[in-house]
Amino acid sequence: MKKWNKAVAVIGAISLFAAGCGSAKASPWALDPSVECDEIRPLVGNADVCILVQDGQLGLIDYEGNVRLEPKYSSIYQCFCGDNGNNIAVDGYVLNENYEIAGEHPGHGLGNDYAAWNATENKAVSISYDDIYPFEGYGEGRLYVVPEVTVSESPYGGQVAQNTGKYGYIDGAGNLVIPCQFEDAFEFCGGLARVYQEGKYGYVLEDGTISIPIEYDDAYDFGEGVAAVCENGAWKYIDTSGTVVIDLGLEAALPASNGKAWAKLDGKWGILDIEAARSSNQQ
Repeated sequence: MKKWNKAVAVIGAISLFAAGCGSAKASPWALDPSVECDEIRPLVGNADVCILVQDGQLGLIDYEGNVRLEPKYSSIYQCFCGDNGNNIAVDGYVLNENYEIAGEHPGHGLGNDYAAWNATENKAVSISYDDIYPFEGYGEGRLYVVPEVTVSESPYGGQVAQNTGKYGYIDGAGNLVIPCQFEDAFEFCGGLARVYQEGKYGYVLEDGTISIPIEYDDAYDFGEGVAAVCENGAWKYIDTSGTVVIDLGLEAALPASNGKAWAKLDGKWGILDIEAARSSNQQ
């Protein structure tokens, strides 16, 4: 792992030298593809680090190419269970602001409440394990992904909810804004939400209009005005109009964060400078 950091430092120095040459074309890379590993994945909910995968083990790497946590763990996820440093959980522990083990994870308790759309009675409900009760409302100003369920009486008393396999969106008051029609749906980011239907991904507006056709083999949410999408094995970035703005023949690409994004080219991972990459694409 340390040799990766040394390689990053050398490549960074070369890049700075090249940037200082007036005749050199600006590179789309903040860090040229140089990191060899099994995979780099986004850490959902975190803008500072990504998950580094090596030999099936997980660690953390930042947007400068520094390994912040050696890959030797089986699970890493962003948790939202209180003030636990940077709120990253690793194999039952939490990390502090320096990405060091700070203590045991406190757990999330037994709660498992979620909202759903009751298609039997055409209203939003809240579900907690086997209990179904009235929807009490969420915060206003945004839309929420909900699964569609049908509700029937249980022979053992009470009611039973059955997921139909469709997803839609409600507002904070529980009104159905976008009908449950997708096989999967994700939160809105930058005014667009990623949806999945018949093996493909696309994007919808908050009024339910399909803004970007559901035609991509894989895709990520929008961030900083761009989204990474995959078509026929090739990854690229599109803007909110669906126009391709970065197309470098990438083998993998992750969401943008703070002007940068991890991407894979020729079997190695590097860090794109989003603005420089967009400018390079226009030339």
